[in-house]
Amino acid sequence: MTDSAPADVPTHPSRPAGLIATATVAILAVFAGLSVSRWISADDQPRMQAVVMASQRELVAKKDVIVQEVLVTDGQSVNTGDTLVVVRTIGDEDVQSIQGRLTAAKQQLAVAVAKQDLETKLRLDQIDAEIHELSVQAADCLKQHFSHQVQREAWLDFAKNSDASQLSPNSGVLAAALLEPSPSSGAIQVRAMLEQESARNSAEVFDAKAKLCEARIAKLKTLKSELPLQIQKTHGIDGLNRQIPSLETQIASLESSRINAMRVTGEGIVTGIRCRAGERVQAGETLLVVADSAIRYLDLSVPSEQLDGISVGRRFEISFPGEQIRHGVLRGQLATRPAENGHVTFRIDPVGMLWPHVPIGARVSVSPAE
Repeated sequence: MTDSAPADVPTHPSRPAGLIATATVAILAVFAGLSVSRWISADDQPRMQAVVMASQRELVAKKDVIVQEVLVTDGQSVNTGDTLVVVRTIGDEDVQSIQGRLTAAKQQLAVAVAKQDLETKLRLDQIDAEIHELSVQAADCLKQHFSHQVQREAWLDFAKNSDASQLSPNSGVLAAALLEPSPSSGAIQVRAMLEQESARNSAEVFDAKAKLCEARIAKLKTLKSELPLQIQKTHGIDGLNRQIPSLETQIASLESSRINAMRVTGEGIVTGIRCRAGERVQAGETLLVVADSAIRYLDLSVPSEQLDGISVGRRFEISFPGEQIRHGVLRGQLATRPAENGHVTFRIDPVGMLWPHVPIGARVSVSPAE
C-alpha cells in the first residue's frame, strides 16, 4: 500500500494577501513622491539668515574742537535731545583779537591811573598851598579892615566931641597930630573929616580884598573836589573803564558759545565712540556713531553659489521671532561690505507691514518670496 499527498492542497499564496501587499507599496510610493516634491520645492526657495541692522548716524565736529566730556557709553540707548558729548571750539580768532584788545586796554588803564594819581597829587598840593596863602592874605586884610574901621570910628568920635581949645599934648595921638602946627577949630574939623574918610576907604579896600581872597579860596576848594574827575577824563580813564567791561562781556559771550553740547535727534543706540575727554578733534572727524532705531534694514549675506535669482527689487519673506512674517525688498549690494569667504552682502529694506521691534544684531530667517 502506497501513501500519496492529497491532490486538493494549494501550493501558492491566496489572492487577498497579494492585493494588500500591492496596496501598501503603492501608498509608500505616493508618500515618498510627496516628500521628494516638498524637498525639491524647499531647495528652490532656500531660507537664509540675515542680521537686523540700523542706519548709522555720525556726529561730526564742524570745527577744530577739544572734547570736554563724553556722556554716553558704547551700546547705550539714547533718546531725542540727549546730550552725547560736550566740546569746546578752538582757534577762534575773534576771541584772540578781543583778548588782545582787552589786555591793551587794561595796560592803558593802569598807566592812565598812575598818571592821574601823580598829577592829582601835584595839583592838589598846589591848590592847598594857594589856599593857605590866600587864607593868610584874607586874615591880614581883615585885620587891616578892622584896624581902619577902628580909626574911622575914632576920628568920627573925635570930630563930634572934641574942641581945638581943649586940645593939649596930653589929649592923645589924634590931638597931637592936630596941634602941629596949631590949627584953627575949623581946620581941625576938616582934618578930622579927611582922616575919617581915609580910614573908611582903607577899611572898605581891605574888606574887599578879604572877600576876594575868600571867593578865590571857595573856587579853589570847588576845583579841589572836582579835580580828580577832570584829570580822570583828561587821561581817558572813563572811556577805558567802559571799554574793559564791554570787552570782557564779549569774550564771555564768545567763550560760552564755544562750548557746544552735541545732542541726538532721534532714538538710537551708540555703536561707536571715536573720541575721549581732553582729546583734540579736527573739523570733519567723527566723534560718535549712533544707530538710528527708526531706520532699520537687514544685512543679508548670500553665498556666491546662491546668487542666481538674487536681484535688486526682489521681494523676500522674513520670519521674525514669534513666527511673525513680514516682507522686504532687496535694494542692492552694500558697497561698504566687500565679498568675504565667497559671500556677497545685500541690504533688504522694509516693505508692506511694519517690522516688529527686535534688537539690532538679531538674526532672522529670510527667503525669496514667490
